[in-house]
Amino acid sequence: SGHNFEYAVTNRHVIESGGSVLRLNKTVNDAELEKIPVIGLATISTSPSDWVFHPEGADVAATLIKPGPSEYFFLSISTDWFVTPQMQGNALEGTAYIDVGDEVYMLGRFVHRAGKASNLLTARSGMISALPDRDEPIPLGDLSPQEAFLVEMRSLSGFSGSPTFLHSDMSDFQVRFEAIAGKVYGLNKLSEAPPPDIPFLLLGIDAGAFSIYEKAFINDKGSYYSHPELVSKSPSGFSVVVPAWKIVETLATGRLVFERHRLINSGKV
Repeated sequence: SGHNFEYAVTNRHVIESGGSVLRLNKTVNDAELEKIPVIGLATISTSPSDWVFHPEGADVAATLIKPGPSEYFFLSISTDWFVTPQMQGNALEGTAYIDVGDEVYMLGRFVHRAGKASNLLTARSGMISALPDRDEPIPLGDLSPQEAFLVEMRSLSGFSGSPTFLHSDMSDFQVRFEAIAGKVYGLNKLSEAPPPDIPFLLLGIDAGAFSIYEKAFINDKGSYYSHPELVSKSPSGFSVVVPAWKIVETLATGRLVFERHRLINSGKV
């Protein structure tokens, strides 16, 4: 359409648990500055009703960001850099662009060192352990089973909704990211491979750690027996990453499409 729209994206469970406040770095709009300065923090309160959830239960929520980039410092990722289902291909035939064993990186907020004067970025890394399978969704605690990537990467409370990237070299990640991430396009067509000048892809967003639930055993004077009601919860070392194409599906829901048309017709974009 020639119009650009920017959205905040996180997990549905984050919004439903009350996490609907956006925390952004503030900056100044000065074209003569070589480097964009961060001058503090700002929060934007949203209502849970401002967010739109994935229509089929994927752990995704999105809302339109209304403030312009001149006031807040944030970077946008074009949907052209989103992983698509077709990129999985067939590894045996050599047609897979993404596959098990590929390295990934998650950029998020470590709540124990989140930053007082500004948001501090924290990176975690790992590799794809299993590809999404609609017929074999991944159980995720109290949430509905998710069609998602299983990634050998630890997730902690506070990382939910963090973008996870498929990329082979982190040495120039920030430079390349800032150079191209500001370009925002319309919803892309599902493609089998990204354009050649894209150095990374958005794999999806972190939905949380995959936990293992097992029977709890009681030690009764040296004799062990399983408790009929209790279970033990232990970490697996895996994270569940909701695919980027689930974000695209969320952005294509009727309410958000109507909102975009309304803004275009009103001349506000």
